[in-house]
Amino acid sequence: MEVVQVHSNGTTTVRHADGSETTVLGSDVVASHAYMENGKIIGEAPDLPYYEIEV
Repeated sequence: MEVVQVHSNGTTTVRHADGSETTVLGSDVVASHAYMENGKIIGEAPDLPYYEIEV
């Protein structure tokens, strides 16, 4: 997920690959991407290229 904005109340807005956005718990990650589990940021994610392949 891409980090869009870190809020002062301890939440972060993230953007999913499909373009939708969600506000999740956690404000530890200020990098561009993060891992999320059960609505909470659990750590930084590497900034890797994304490819979608239809089979």
